[in-house]
Formats: sequence, structure tokens, C-alpha cells
Amino acid sequence: MEKINLEKLMQSQFDAAKSSLNLATTFGIIVLLINILVTFVSAISTYLVIVVAGFTILNMIFQWRSDKLRGTAEATLRKFDLHNGLGWEISSREITNLLASAPNSVKKAARSTEEYTYFASTQDKGPVRLLENLEESAWWTWNQAKRMSKYVGVFGVVILVIAFLTLIVALQNTPSQTSADNIAKITIVVIVFIFSGGYIRLAFDYNLLFHSAKEIENQAHRLRQEPNISEIEAIKLLHDYQIIRANGPLFPSWLWRMVRTELNELWQTRLSG
Repeated sequence: MEKINLEKLMQSQFDAAKSSLNLATTFGIIVLLINILVTFVSAISTYLVIVVAGFTILNMIFQWRSDKLRGTAEATLRKFDLHNGLGWEISSREITNLLASAPNSVKKAARSTEEYTYFASTQDKGPVRLLENLEESAWWTWNQAKRMSKYVGVFGVVILVIAFLTLIVALQNTPSQTSADNIAKITIVVIVFIFSGGYIRLAFDYNLLFHSAKEIENQAHRLRQEPNISEIEAIKLLHDYQIIRANGPLFPSWLWRMVRTELNELWQTRLSG
């Protein structure tokens, strides 16, 4: 079987999942904007109802596709964790199954000859290398999750505050009852969208991922200092982390572009120290 670039394969799988999630979010925002527009329309057109239904269905389809692609990406990453850390081979059958239903962009990336180093550890394959990889992965995860928890939390709170203030001011100062009613409807639509879209919960999910990944990093660091590291203990801790990682929310691509230089420098400083 031809050589597969596992690092690029994983990266492209997660990128595909994020792209589908971005489309799902876009369709959700379109539905929100149409619902706001409907506030100013006395009679709702049948075609407009069909359009809203269509975009709602597209939102669900791309959300489902994102979840499916991410599940495949997480499965690849779990195999790669053990392959890179302990030297466990990934069979051609497993690779073929991963590529069978993958998008063309993923298949193309899997055949890339570009060098891409996923983990920085220089240890030989074994429990120590597995724990070093785990410590590095958990460190990157909690640093990104901490930032996203703040960003999403602030975004949600700001939108809610603006919505409620707008509603209060409108009800007190708008002379026209129709205008006040319209503003109230728009405010309610926005508030429902923030909660139904999961943006408030998302901040808590990122915060949970932050604390859980940080604890895993601390455990991996402590276990790595022990004189006789058990392979079973290392795999068990890795398994706990993989569950936490798979159940946590995705990190958007723009976050990686924004923090990678800073975090790379911090990680290199940590390694040199």
C-alpha cells in the first residue's frame, strides 16, 4: 500500500469537520436574519417559510456532517497517539477504512509528501514518549480551551446585555406601539438564537475542557517523573484524555492561526527549561 501521511491526514480531517461546522453556523445565522426580517412583514410569504425551512435543514445536515467527520478525525488521532507513542502499527485495512468515505481534500492530504511534525518528543517509542506526547497535547488543548471559554463567554454576555438594554430602552422611549413590539420580537429572537444555538453552553463546555485537560497534563507530568513507568498506567491516562478531548467542542481554525506563534514560543521555552 502507498505511504500515507498520517499527520496531514488528521489535520485535513479536522479541517473538513470545522468547515462543515462553519457552514452550519452560517445557515443558522441566515435563519436568524430571516426571522428578524419577518418581524417587519405583516404577511409571511409561503416561499419565505420554505426558504427558512430549507436553511434550517441545511444547518442540521452540515452539523451532522461535521460531527461525523470529527468522529473519524478523533478515531485517526487515537490510533496515531498509540502509533507515535508506543510504536503500535496502523494496518492498511484501518487506513483504507478511514479513507473510504473521506472527502477528496482528505484523500489528497493523506498522500501529501509535506513534512509535518505533530509531537516534539525525541524519546524512543515507549511509555515515556507516550506521556511526553500526552503532556504536550493536553497543554495545547487547555491553553486553547481557556482562551475560547473567555471569547465565547464574553461574546454571549455582550449580546445578551445589548439585547436586554435595547428592549428596555425601546419599551420606555419608543412612541409607536408597533415599533416597540417589533423591537421586542427581534430581541426575543436574538436571545432564543443565543441559547438554542448553544453559545451560552459553549462557554461552559470550553471551560470544562480547559480544567479537565490541565488536570490530565499535570497527571502526565507527575507520572513521567516516576522511575518505573507502567505502560498500562500511561495508556489508561491517555484513554481518559482521549474521552475528554472527543467530548469537548472543536477549536475554530482562526484560533490556531491567532495563537500558534505565541504558544509555540512558550512550548519551546518550556522544553529548553
